[in-house]
Amino acid sequence: MIIKLIPVLLTAILFSAHLLRFAGWAPAIISFLFIGTLFIRNKWIPRIWQVYLGIAFLTWIKITIGFVQYRIAMHIPWVRLIIIMGLIILLTAYSIFRFENKTVSGFYRKK
Repeated sequence: MIIKLIPVLLTAILFSAHLLRFAGWAPAIISFLFIGTLFIRNKWIPRIWQVYLGIAFLTWIKITIGFVQYRIAMHIPWVRLIIIMGLIILLTAYSIFRFENKTVSGFYRKK
């Protein structure tokens, strides 16, 4: 079961690291501790995580746009940034839909 959630875990860790760098310790620790909720077998957990990952998805897009605009204005190469951030955005989107997997959704429905 945990293997099927590896993309979700990786996305959450990346987002927590982002929060640590740009928002401070408190949001990063809260975000990192939120990973523990993945092990609670409740039908609401997948939906809560999809909202959390949706916020992360939108945050990554906003950050990417800002970084690219800055790099273009400063005449700094930006293509590699787009590739890396694009992959992170795709991983986050994939993680959102990972909860629709039958095995994963079944884990949270069973008590």
